[in-house]
Amino acid sequence: MSVRRRIDVLFVVLFTILITISAPAALAWGGDSGKALVVNASQGADQVYAIAEDNTLYAWGGQQSFWWNRQDELRFGGLGTGSLLEQNPTMAMVLANVKSVSASSTHALAVTQDGKLYGWGNAQFGNMGEQYYGDSANYWPDTPVLILDGVQAAAAGDTYSLVVMDNGDLWGYGGNEDGQLAVTPELLVEYPQGIKIMDHVVAVNAVANWGEQCSSFAIQADGSLWGWGSNYMGRLGDGSEEDRYSPVKIMEDVSMVSLGEYATYAVKDDGSLWGWGSGLYNCLLGVNTTSPTLFMEDVRAVSAGRYFALVIQKDDTLWAFGSAKNGLLGNGENAIYSQEAYPVQIMENVATIAAGDHNGFAVKQDGTLWGWGVNDDGQLMDSDYEMLKLQPAQISSGMLKNSRDRK
Repeated sequence: MSVRRRIDVLFVVLFTILITISAPAALAWGGDSGKALVVNASQGADQVYAIAEDNTLYAWGGQQSFWWNRQDELRFGGLGTGSLLEQNPTMAMVLANVKSVSASSTHALAVTQDGKLYGWGNAQFGNMGEQYYGDSANYWPDTPVLILDGVQAAAAGDTYSLVVMDNGDLWGYGGNEDGQLAVTPELLVEYPQGIKIMDHVVAVNAVANWGEQCSSFAIQADGSLWGWGSNYMGRLGDGSEEDRYSPVKIMEDVSMVSLGEYATYAVKDDGSLWGWGSGLYNCLLGVNTTSPTLFMEDVRAVSAGRYFALVIQKDDTLWAFGSAKNGLLGNGENAIYSQEAYPVQIMENVATIAAGDHNGFAVKQDGTLWGWGVNDDGQLMDSDYEMLKLQPAQISSGMLKNSRDRK
């Protein structure tokens, strides 16, 4: 297994998965699924997180990513379990009483049922506040540390964090190299003290390509979607490829947003799925567009991976489109460019999903966890790190609660 790090190569994305799968990334926020992330993959780190029936957060997969520090020193322990093993194919407990989780290639954030925000991983950019900022001995907690109280939601970017407080105020912490904190980069590089970005926010999402091209999105209480930061390949959806250093309104009536490396997806209140960005790897079914474009109807949830996307329709069927490399689509293919030009159905009775760099995950209505793709860091809960699953396979029993039932 090779440790992923950015040399001169563009990160492709998002996923540290929240499954990291390393994506960011995170799983989509907002709507029914956003209220209770059941499985999440980080972009760039092959880390997988899942919330069980009793609201306990568990993790497994790669420990090595969470990026490198300023001295190029690689660190392990990124899962937040206190273990320093390089790979962990066994589910391990991270934190109790968890409502949601978000992870990037540097750090992870968890919000508890009582509104406490915890974080772990690389905090040297100020992404976990002043207490862990810089090169002090505290900058890399390998177990959860308390950051804030009174938090409603949070999203982890590579060098920064977006935090929604109980009153709907959105704050940003950490790096601002691409204006992801809604400040002109020349004026602000890192902000561990935090900076208020917007108000009336109910959901957020963040993505970065290994510390580059950092983009941020927020959904306000009226359903309006706003984006700012890097406009790499048009993924802000404002009709241009120009970076934005203050929030720009993209759409209305949005319930969910999810970002991949090449494309962004939004589900509207009427169940329509919209996308924008680059059509590379068939991420947008062959379309290149810098403005929201309609792709599917009757959609309940979407999760964007590095090269592909997963979609749950209202009848609980799971669909996939994009690259089929290493079995990402779960349809038996293994090819960078899939033979399928349109979304393919791969499962039924699905409750929640997470797409990452190298894997797809789904929780079925009975609480069973299914996964497919590579297993180089134990993401599929198997010690055979050469294993490759081209179709969904059950990897855990019904301990996971689907988001429709979560409180």
